[in-house]
Amino acid sequence: MHLLICWIDTWAHYRGLEDILDIEDPDPRWFSDYPNPPLTRSPPRVRLEYAQDEFRSPADRPTLRESIDAGGKN
Repeated sequence: MHLLICWIDTWAHYRGLEDILDIEDPDPRWFSDYPNPPLTRSPPRVRLEYAQDEFRSPADRPTLRESIDAGGKN
């Protein structure tokens, strides 16, 4: 029971980051009403350390995969 509680308290991780990044992005036509469709393979890297950062728009952000390939934190 303690193991289950710990797993849930740590956001119930099931797949690793590389497994998630290998999932294809959904077809953007499915989300035509969304201003930012969900991305799996190419999500932007969101820096959680700060509320603001050097990027002026989501399009300016490197993808998470690019950030990892460049040696950045994930």
